[in-house]
Amino acid sequence: MTVSIFGENCFTDDLKKNLLDAGVTCNLKQNFPENLKSIPDFSVWFIEGYPYKEVIGFNNFLRLHGGNKVFLFVTSFGEELLLGPLYEPNKNSGIDSALYYKFQKKSSDLYDSSQEDFILTSFKANYRSKELIIKEITSNILDSLKGFSFLNNSVKEYSLSDFTQKKVEIYPVFENFDYENFSTKDLLSNLKLFNIQHKSNPLFCIEEQVGCQSIGIIGGGTAGFLTALSLKTNLPNLKIVLIESDKPIIGVGEATTPDIKDFLFNDLKIEKKKFFSEVKPTWKLGIKFYWGDKYFFNYPFGDSQLLPSILHGDINNSSLTSFLMSQNKSFLLKDKESDDFLKLSDENNISYAFHLDNKKFIDFLRKESIERGVIIENKTVKNVNVNTINNTVENLETTKGTIIKHDLYVDCTGFSALLTNKIGNEYISFENSLFTDTALVFKTRHNENIKPYTSAITMDNGWLWDIPLRDSNSNGYVFSSKFCSIDKAMDEMKKKFSDVLEEPRVVKYKSGRRKYFIKGNVIAIGNSYGFVEPLESTGIYMIIKHIKTLISNFHEISKSKELVGVLNDYISQNWDFLKGFLALHYKFNKKNNSFFWRKCRENVDISDLKTLLKIYKKSGPLYLLNPQLKQTIHPYSKDHLFGLLGIDFILMGQGIFPESFPNYKKKEEHLWSLKMKIWKQIADRALPVYKDINKINELF
Repeated sequence: MTVSIFGENCFTDDLKKNLLDAGVTCNLKQNFPENLKSIPDFSVWFIEGYPYKEVIGFNNFLRLHGGNKVFLFVTSFGEELLLGPLYEPNKNSGIDSALYYKFQKKSSDLYDSSQEDFILTSFKANYRSKELIIKEITSNILDSLKGFSFLNNSVKEYSLSDFTQKKVEIYPVFENFDYENFSTKDLLSNLKLFNIQHKSNPLFCIEEQVGCQSIGIIGGGTAGFLTALSLKTNLPNLKIVLIESDKPIIGVGEATTPDIKDFLFNDLKIEKKKFFSEVKPTWKLGIKFYWGDKYFFNYPFGDSQLLPSILHGDINNSSLTSFLMSQNKSFLLKDKESDDFLKLSDENNISYAFHLDNKKFIDFLRKESIERGVIIENKTVKNVNVNTINNTVENLETTKGTIIKHDLYVDCTGFSALLTNKIGNEYISFENSLFTDTALVFKTRHNENIKPYTSAITMDNGWLWDIPLRDSNSNGYVFSSKFCSIDKAMDEMKKKFSDVLEEPRVVKYKSGRRKYFIKGNVIAIGNSYGFVEPLESTGIYMIIKHIKTLISNFHEISKSKELVGVLNDYISQNWDFLKGFLALHYKFNKKNNSFFWRKCRENVDISDLKTLLKIYKKSGPLYLLNPQLKQTIHPYSKDHLFGLLGIDFILMGQGIFPESFPNYKKKEEHLWSLKMKIWKQIADRALPVYKDINKINELF
């Protein structure tokens, strides 16, 4: 599709380059056209330096002659840049309606003409805001070309001085609507918008209302910086301050789950190439469980044909992803006929996540946060002062005597839970279900044998993780101090690994959660709220769930105690389910020559999943139940990783099967056989991870 850009200024050349890089044909025009028939169906109009009355006449010209063409306006107004509206004549708000909004403080009469001689300013932007705005304009154009009209009656205002932004809804007061032909639904919707804005001010415009003006995020790390980025991206007008201590970050491997891609690249609008270049992740297609004495099973991400793979004798043939895991291959495929590379993830439902170097990831998030306008202060909090009347945080005092005060606080201080503890947020232990409490963390060589999965390996007194990074493997031996001393665990670990690159660090932790996600003016995210040990990479998964819950309900949590209660219940139910899900890994493990594992089979509490396990035994696999029943027995049934399919995988992978299986027809058996042959051929052609790393920036 072709896009025309009208008006030349400091933005247009870079915008044209971005669009060409994205495969969009575009041309740049200095002057506005006199004949609209010659322009493409989509065009971008940069408006600067014109008298206001000319803009009114110009928009009226579009209204009369624009037909079904779509126009995106970018307008300079004082120290602000206005992005929007995305305009289709007589369908939604034009730039004339939007500019009336800008004069609302100067005029109480909608049709006051005293502003007609006002001259719009010229575009000016420093590098940081210019880059951000061009990125936003490009994103909106590309989304619009795909059929997503994000702006419509909305205008985004960017301050070129302090980089803040806000969105306003504009009523289309000048459009020639034929209201008689409106559907009842559209008519009522239009009337509602008109009424709301008319009550707000004489020019029928409303702004986002935010009761909270500043948020203090206490603690950096993954939880702190992801929270800061999300708040600044979604609530750009808020003052976001992150308090980070100067304690150095230790680079360890961190495994993630597939939801991180959508969160980083869509929700946070992080550029993929930039992420791959600076963070240097490796792929994660799932988890390989060496979960007993003599067997292993793949737990792949994405859809799986679990039942037929079990009926044909090998759970590791459940999907193309599992085949790739078994061959230590990535999802990049070398074309047999050429030198091209194909991404299996595009069309074959290959779901993947990342293995991350924690230090590189946090350094990247810190840099992104600063560029977005998050204020980062290096301070150490000494005291948390609480208002004893309403049990909220009054302020914080640093080691240097500085007082920190915000409307809302996010506790990302990790296991210390500095604010959460101070306001009396009760801790609920998971020790009856999850016995481990200590980890030895270290690195080993991989000699470029980079595997596309996290390994979970049973040891005599717990289990060991193996996370492949680009330069080494990140490892950790997880055990219970009640069953094993640190020295004993160290000896067992050294017998297994002769190539340890550093002295292991001892990390003590406890599994459990807080009673409240939100209490008073403190929100707990990350380890300050809960931790359920490293198995299954739940850390970042739950951080993202907390953040999304906060963002989705941010404007409402100050209004309703009942809503806060519902959100607290929702988060706690997620954690309690994860506790039970992880407990299944311990309850049914087949390692027999270990006192620790025998006690796990005897004593691990899985009562949270008692009903689900009974249904599984009589009617499993759970993922094949009818949709209504699945939603009834488990509200997270659609979650491929931790939903019903996940329970089926973990149970069957450990040899725990339903009493009977559904009928499997001969025709389906034949189709399954053909599918497996195709999967194997594709996996044979896929690249090993160490070979595909150099192709990442080219393909993404």
